[in-house]
Amino acid sequence: TVISKKGYHNAYYFITNNPKSFNLLFYNCINLVSVNFTSHFNSSNITNLSYMFYLCSSLIFVRLSGFDTFNVKTMSYMFYGCKALYSIYLQSFNTVNVEYMNEMFRNCYSLKYLDLGHFNAQKVKEFYGTFYNCHSLTSLILPYTIDFKISQLTTTSYMFYNCSKLTSINFDKLNLTNVKNMGYMFYGCYSLKELRISSYYNGPHDLNPKNVQYLYYTFYN
Repeated sequence: TVISKKGYHNAYYFITNNPKSFNLLFYNCINLVSVNFTSHFNSSNITNLSYMFYLCSSLIFVRLSGFDTFNVKTMSYMFYGCKALYSIYLQSFNTVNVEYMNEMFRNCYSLKYLDLGHFNAQKVKEFYGTFYNCHSLTSLILPYTIDFKISQLTTTSYMFYNCSKLTSINFDKLNLTNVKNMGYMFYGCYSLKELRISSYYNGPHDLNPKNVQYLYYTFYN
């Protein structure tokens, strides 16, 4: 049950009995403005957060400090279309088992700052369109990979598509060794001045061009 204060479009608490999926939970809740999940519910069995806030176009603030995300495998499309969203608090997220973050923040037009530096991307396979059309984004801290000898990541296509205000992107802590598809990855990044792909673990050989199969329009515009 979502308990909201009468007269406001805010979700204050979530009382539930060990759900396994929050897929489509707030799908198309166009009047939802603020969500604050506390630790008053058990989320330890959740494996799917995809489409959770899909098209919540009025949502401006999300705080998910009460989430136990250890077992989550997919966060794809989680904030897709949250065009008013400017603040997301995800510091408590444990992403050690997450495999998919496709289009997670796509069309978050108002998002200016995003810190994912605590996200463990060791098992992530796809970052397809993760920040697609985040054209207000000026500061971004990417996830990291703990063991640089192991990488599941194969797709980063459209990852920063039309992130027109980003001036620098640093991949120093993210392993790109096995990436095959980088198509449209930096398409429309008009302001980009610095791109760091080499790793402090493996030096400039972190990105192995022998594994890349698709580079179409990677740096277009």
